[in-house]
Amino acid sequence: MRKILLSIVVIAFVWPVNGNAQNIVDDTLLASYTKQQVDSIYGEISSVLQQIGANNGIEIYRIRYEMLNLAGDTTLVSGALIRPTNITCPAPIVSYLHGTTTLKTNVPSFLNRELPLAILFGGSGFYTTMPDYLGLGESKGLLTC
Repeated sequence: MRKILLSIVVIAFVWPVNGNAQNIVDDTLLASYTKQQVDSIYGEISSVLQQIGANNGIEIYRIRYEMLNLAGDTTLVSGALIRPTNITCPAPIVSYLHGTTTLKTNVPSFLNRELPLAILFGGSGFYTTMPDYLGLGESKGLLTC
């Protein structure tokens, strides 16, 4: 399962721009929710979602990896990866890009206010990538575009 998880991260987070900067540094399990817990969270979001119900539980990971910054140097960056649990068939992938923020930890890899979206996608059976931007999350330096 770990190989599948890391393969998804490579594809979704560090799609080849330059073959010299595609190294996954580590992954950390941040949270785990059972199907019943996801159902409960769905109910907090919307009565319609509560009626639909979750398909599965989820695990949320912080992924740290290296990529090239705007100067062409290798830099450490981070993001969140949501993995649906107890799935029996290949799962689709969603990539979610968070809204503008200037706070380093107001990003998906720190379980910010957009966590319900991660739970919604993951509970519906989607692997979900939520990258932080350069300068945010675990990244050093200033926020860059």
